[in-house]
Amino acid sequence: MWKCKKCGCVRFNIWFRGYMEADFDSIEIVEYHQHTMQLVREDFVECIDCRNRDKKIEKIATWEEEDEN
Repeated sequence: MWKCKKCGCVRFNIWFRGYMEADFDSIEIVEYHQHTMQLVREDFVECIDCRNRDKKIEKIATWEEEDEN
């Protein structure tokens, strides 16, 4: 699993640009169709806890094998 180099957190946000189909009523979006989501460009990845961020996860986190115990 990936671990943040600053705080050790294993959860990250991916900030991206993309699109998906949606249904609207007269005021707002009523339903997103998640199966149509298309990623256009990843902007950056960010640690959920300390907000450490970069364009590549390798810059902010290290990969560690999970214990099988």
